[in-house]
Amino acid sequence: MSSQDVANSPSMQVVNFGLGRTGSLSFSEAMEILGFGPCYHMKTIMQTGGKDFDTWMRIQRGENPVENLKTILTSYKSAADYPIALYPEACFAAYPNAKYVISVRPAAEWKLSVQNTIHRATSFMYWMSWVWPLGSRAYAWVQEAIWNGQFEGKFEENAEQKFEEHTERVKRVVPEGQLLVFQVGEGWERLCKFLEVPVPEVPYPHSNASTSFGQMIWAHLPKHLWPVWAAIISVDKYLGSGPSKVKMS
Repeated sequence: MSSQDVANSPSMQVVNFGLGRTGSLSFSEAMEILGFGPCYHMKTIMQTGGKDFDTWMRIQRGENPVENLKTILTSYKSAADYPIALYPEACFAAYPNAKYVISVRPAAEWKLSVQNTIHRATSFMYWMSWVWPLGSRAYAWVQEAIWNGQFEGKFEENAEQKFEEHTERVKRVVPEGQLLVFQVGEGWERLCKFLEVPVPEVPYPHSNASTSFGQMIWAHLPKHLWPVWAAIISVDKYLGSGPSKVKMS
């Protein structure tokens, strides 16, 4: 398949059901390079003011999930990361002819990465939700769908088991010939073969390491709220409690 064929193809073509912290931002950038853009990612929601969180909440609650997915993704050729990762059944029903990927990494390593990024960011979203509409929408969906939904209010106890169960769930939903199990850090070769596109002459992207996650959140925070965010971080570090200790349940 040439880049021109990809560009002219209709509808959703590639979906990665890997959970957050399995290289999803790098994958979304890879999709753009391969011609499967635009790619829908959690970053997309942040960049558009969080308006999609209302629809994702309806999907989470089982309200016409297939049709609501199609509404959100109508302009995209690929998708990765939360929220799409949590809805493999609805997504496959909406796009039965797409190709699917599940990005994986060692479960213990993944859990630590989540603790250092998404878990901690949710705590800050809780405090920022009082003054930041995007933070409020994000916190509501993340709390209901991820912490209380996928991890049943017990992330520390359930994380690694639920991570492995998610991979097996995706394997049950997507037929073997349509699914690539993709190791984080693997690079282009198997991915391009699976997608039937040439291997690019540029390195596979490497974005969103744990150390840069906070910078991504900061980039979408309105400037007038920067002092509030900085104050929350300072108090948290000084007291060793506060935002980072908010219970994810």
